[in-house]
Amino acid sequence: MITKKINNHLIKYQFYIRSAKARFLSALRNFYHYKLPAIGSIEMILILLVLVSLIVIFRTQITGIINSVFNKIHDQIDNL
Repeated sequence: MITKKINNHLIKYQFYIRSAKARFLSALRNFYHYKLPAIGSIEMILILLVLVSLIVIFRTQITGIINSVFNKIHDQIDNL
């Protein structure tokens, strides 16, 4: 009689553990399959347009910085 009650309780707890495990795995699968919204083509074109316009506006400053960096590298190579 006592062993039958213990078995019934064990079966009930095993069911709760299995259902909790199933809920956890389901939530984990849903989390991994969640997809962020993709960047649309219009947003990508606007970002590229802003980058190109910044490069065109600051072209002389950018080339000056690059030239000074290469000159410093060339001078350090000559000093070796």
